[in-house]
Amino acid sequence: MLQLPPELLSDILTYVLDTHPRPSDVLCVHSCVYGPGSHVLYSRLRFTSVRQLSRFSRDHAPLPCAPQVIAVQLPGAGENLDVFRHLRGVLQRCMQRVETSEQPASLPLELLSLRLNSHTHDPHIEEIHHALVLANPRTFVWLGPDPGHHFSTAIVPPATPHLFRAMSTWTRAAHITLTNIAFPTSTSLPRAPLDPSAPLLPAPPALRTLHIGQATFLPPAAVAALVCAAAPRLQRVRLVDAYVESIWGPRLRRGDVEAALAGLGRAADADSDAAARERVRRVVRCEVQNERIMGGDRAEGLRVLE
Repeated sequence: MLQLPPELLSDILTYVLDTHPRPSDVLCVHSCVYGPGSHVLYSRLRFTSVRQLSRFSRDHAPLPCAPQVIAVQLPGAGENLDVFRHLRGVLQRCMQRVETSEQPASLPLELLSLRLNSHTHDPHIEEIHHALVLANPRTFVWLGPDPGHHFSTAIVPPATPHLFRAMSTWTRAAHITLTNIAFPTSTSLPRAPLDPSAPLLPAPPALRTLHIGQATFLPPAAVAALVCAAAPRLQRVRLVDAYVESIWGPRLRRGDVEAALAGLGRAADADSDAAARERVRRVVRCEVQNERIMGGDRAEGLRVLE
């Protein structure tokens, strides 16, 4: 095995280190494995417990390379309110390895992936912004930790403003996936002035694709404003099992987004209106993935909602 070409050895180590319960055992096999194995391990950091995040963030040993991927996957059971504080420490440590003439303001990543819950009553929920503003990922994914057929909320309404504030600073983000998300309402955030016709999120300048799944309280006008005003480079918006209000109400359809164009306060010009509708039809795709057993908008037999 030690006689294999470096590229093939790296592929093998990538597979082994992703599945081995103790990656350090792999690095101890031979000195010829330690170098490429360390590069594979630290270029694709993966955390499956808060303890791992904490220990990594408190360590001061220099990293062998700057990470390209950071993935945090935590179980849904239990409640730990220090996740994003530790993630901030992880990103700060990784930023020290970036080779630039001066300390970087954020860490360039190919992928930042989260599979965890936020919490409505987190007293330090602003840590979401403090942590994520330190990253600058090309692809960002935040999924809920529950199985895909369970409708649950991982990104709670108080968390979304802090998430979106951080996203507004990402200059490299081209692909964003958010699932199990509840958007803010006047009830969930009574102190925040909410404008349902404002763009859904502050779109990064390089944003190409946006996937939102298992979403509640998703305003059609906010989607229309994002597609037609805030994100000119946006090529695809996938809305999967997205609801205008709660899951007991109607699902969001592309026709709802088209109808919402009239309320955006744009100039009443027939050509521009037709262009906006054509852009919505080209970019927005509303889909059904999980069928309801009873109640609500079951969308029986449908896959795409026009």
